[in-house]
This record gives sequence, structure tokens and C-alpha cells, in this order.
Amino acid sequence: MINRIYIDNFRCLVNFEIELSPIGLFLGPNGSGKSTVFEVLRRLQSYISGNCRIEEAFPKQDITRWHNRSEQRFELGVSLPEGGLTYSLVVEHSETENLCRVKEEKLAEGPSVLFHRKLENVSLFRDDGSEGPKYPYDWTLSALASMLELFGELTAVLEGFDSFSFKDSGESGKMLKVLFKQESKPRRTRQYDFSELSDGQRALIALYALLHSSSERKLCLFLDEPDNFVSIREIQLWLASLRELCGERLDQAILISHHPEIIDSLGPSKGYLFAREPESPARILSGIPDSEESGLTLSEILARGWEK
Repeated sequence: MINRIYIDNFRCLVNFEIELSPIGLFLGPNGSGKSTVFEVLRRLQSYISGNCRIEEAFPKQDITRWHNRSEQRFELGVSLPEGGLTYSLVVEHSETENLCRVKEEKLAEGPSVLFHRKLENVSLFRDDGSEGPKYPYDWTLSALASMLELFGELTAVLEGFDSFSFKDSGESGKMLKVLFKQESKPRRTRQYDFSELSDGQRALIALYALLHSSSERKLCLFLDEPDNFVSIREIQLWLASLRELCGERLDQAILISHHPEIIDSLGPSKGYLFAREPESPARILSGIPDSEESGLTLSEILARGWEK
């Protein structure tokens, strides 16, 4: 799981650091930096996996506007059963041209450096810590995730749901079909294209598919507004499954939400409260407001602006 994130000089995130637990909720008003943290993680994943070049992942226009520094720094702390890893990336932007390059990149396991890149040169390190071979940098990593059977929980939350099927579409393509039971003939089903379902039905299938995705390694989920198009009852059931699976199939789940149900469920014990003034960096307030003192729920406190 990701246990630490450090971001400097990216939009509203300046010298920003947060330590994460296995389950958490980012709280705060729009524009306070919550989604920006997720955006950095998405871009790092895309860059590290080799899906884009550094200038595509971190263009110059994303430098913090009220600074004139040309470097951006990103760090991730990751805990694995085998130990802890730290990944760091320094991006250098040209002051005169819309160009950037990787100034430094490092991966370390505890005090032991696994590889270290300075500009175009990469050094690998042996198990004893001695420096190994060097070569020009062209580093890619891959991630693997696959879908598990979802029928049990989807049947409980998606009325009439029966199963999935994949139909051939073209020479090498497959099209997802969703089968629902017919009210007049319960033993028969009617199939629909995924695009024919409502926004809420598609959202539920996606949310439960994420919970039950499996791979050789546990998944870390970072979800921005997972409650869109979903009813209160449906999000309650999904939250219950999230709590149950976190630590088992899921290594970590971090959400962004303005939904009262999610705020009151996760916020008091798992919340990270973001704040930001105009033309100033994002920060995390120390402590979550105590709802017992005011007699109000956390969502009501935030709605009234009493969190500061």
C-alpha cells in the first residue's frame, strides 16, 4: 500500500506531505487540493508504467503559479510484505522553453538503493549495496489487475441482475453484455449492452468490480466521488463491503467525497481535512472536528463551515 505521498510545486501542492493509513477519506471544500493529489498519482502511474513521456505527464503549465521555481519533486512511500520501497522523481523544466526532463529518479528499499538515475544515466545496485551496471535510461514497469466474479453482491444491490457475458465484436473484440431476469419469466434472462444501462447501474457494476478485482498483489484504490449516480442505500452497502475487504483483497482505499453518508461513515476516524486560501498552497488541518461536542454530524459541521 502507499503509506506516504510528497508533492512539491504541482498546482496548489507545495511542499505537501501526507501519510496514509489502509483506509481514509479526503475531506475539504472544492479547490482545496484533494483531487490534485489523485491527479499526481494517476500521472505517476502513467509515467512509471511507460504509457507516456515525462513532458506529457508533467507539462510546465502545472507548475505552481505563484512560484518561479523550475523543479518539481514527487515521492511515494510504499509498504509491501517484503519491505518498504521509496520512489522519488525530480522533474526539471526549462525556464525559456516549454520543455522538461527527468533530473533525478530513484528507487530504494529502506537504506538500500535499487536504481538511481541522474539525467540520462541510470545506475543499478547489487544486493550488497555496491553499484552495478550503468546504461541510458528507458525504464518501464507494468501493473496487472483482473476482474473477479461479482454476481453475489451485484445480485443484492442491482435489482434483477443475473450475470455477465461477452459477445464477439469484430475480429478480435469482445462486447460486455449484462443479463437481467425477466419479471414474468424468472428462469429466463434478457441481455443489455453496457451502454444501455442507467448511470447508476453502470456505476454500481464499476464500484463492485473494483472491490473484487484480484491480482497477485493487493490493490490500492483511489476513487474520486464514487457516490455519483448511486443512492444512499446503495452507497451504504458498498461502504460496508469496502470496510470488510480492506486489508484482505484490498490493500488500501482512499476516497474523495462530499456525500454525507461517506463523510459520516469514514470521516471521523479516517478523514484527512484539506484547506486552502486563495493563491496559497493546500494544507491538511490537524484533527477532525468532534461531532460529539457540537451535537452535529461531521457532514453538518462541514456544510456549515465550522471545521476551521
